[in-house]
Amino acid sequence: MKPVLFAVAATAMTLGSFQSAPTGSNAVTFTSTIKPMIDEKCLSCHVKGGSAPFPLQTYAQVKKRADLCNRMMLTRSMPPCGAFSDAGEFCLGGGPLTDDEAVLLQKWIQAGAPEGEASQPKAAPEPGSWALGKPDAVVKPVSPGELPEEGRPYWKAFVVPLGPHAGKRLRAFDVKVAQPEAVRGVTIAVARDWLLKAPKGAAGYTTGGSLDVDAKKYVGTWASGYPGWVLPKGVSMTLDGTALVVQCMTIPRGRIESADFEIALYFSRSTDDKEPEWFTISDEDFEIPAPGNLVLNPIGKLPRDTRLLAVIPEARFYCTSIRLWSKERLLFATRRWEPYWPGVYRYNDPVAFPEGAELKAEFNYDNDIHMGRNEGRRPQTIGPGYRERDELCRLHLLYVRDKPGQGTAAAPKSKGHRGGGRPSSKPPPASPSNAKG
Repeated sequence: MKPVLFAVAATAMTLGSFQSAPTGSNAVTFTSTIKPMIDEKCLSCHVKGGSAPFPLQTYAQVKKRADLCNRMMLTRSMPPCGAFSDAGEFCLGGGPLTDDEAVLLQKWIQAGAPEGEASQPKAAPEPGSWALGKPDAVVKPVSPGELPEEGRPYWKAFVVPLGPHAGKRLRAFDVKVAQPEAVRGVTIAVARDWLLKAPKGAAGYTTGGSLDVDAKKYVGTWASGYPGWVLPKGVSMTLDGTALVVQCMTIPRGRIESADFEIALYFSRSTDDKEPEWFTISDEDFEIPAPGNLVLNPIGKLPRDTRLLAVIPEARFYCTSIRLWSKERLLFATRRWEPYWPGVYRYNDPVAFPEGAELKAEFNYDNDIHMGRNEGRRPQTIGPGYRERDELCRLHLLYVRDKPGQGTAAAPKSKGHRGGGRPSSKPPPASPSNAKG
């Protein structure tokens, strides 16, 4: 067992009890060791004007919150990288601290958080700039309205007309929100044509966390701390509708704020691009017993000569974990399922399946009396649906066929397993040890 596993209990000290720093070439200092980790893992959010509540760009800022950083990183609560795969991490910075990195953080704190040589803070992005470069077009909602002053987190959807950009081929997109701390994530789909004329679309409307009813097809997702949505070279998606429907995960922060946002669109001019396709592995017929647990195992098949590009999971508050695998390859696994912390689960290197693949998923649900959603009330049987109090069991998968005529993806009906035991199918590959949290 590595020493980092004892670190949370062993570091019950405060900054006021720090000892003087050791000297010598082996000393762990902010400039030599901690700053590079913070820059890589944290500064996609923790910059002035970013989505995090405070910056971590300077030595003084990090030292002030050293104990908090210690707790959040050791428990894998931060950075909030919700999932991983054998194909690599999804979020910027490569995911949570490794055990070795956590040990270095411990040594630095225990040594008194020495600065070392003076350092310059990493420069924040230029105001108005886009991470993916100058876009071909920028689109906005019809009437974004305002975020409420109080209340719990919720989902709100907006209609964004495409205008002259309808029918173009999209190769990438990025998002900017007016209030980065209040909007954690965005799901974008091509809207069904009638939605542009629907009264609810003009000023936005609340959803239960799913766009399935209003979406003609999904486009992709955006979340702070993740790279922009970029399709592989030679692949682009037709925007075959008159508008986008954009669902925002929003967090009221004690004051009325603008709900405005912009979407940067990057188009392909190639006539030879392949069109990616979506298919969904799901279970739409289940009951989570009260009290009790449920394991669902939807399955699907990819045709030959395909590459898996991205995953969009859909589940709500009774779900505790989601996994997707093919044979011994773990394609997607949550460290913990958190509906209020959306992510962007796109593979930097698409996963190739030259022989095709059977995909197996596992959704775990907890409806026990001790489950947080049931606090102060008796558990009730939970079924599928679009209301926030319902549940979902869906994985939307984006893939591309490298050769035509190989058939289409299929998603046979799944089976549910009551109780907390493993399903009868072969269990998924084990998670790496540094994914526990």
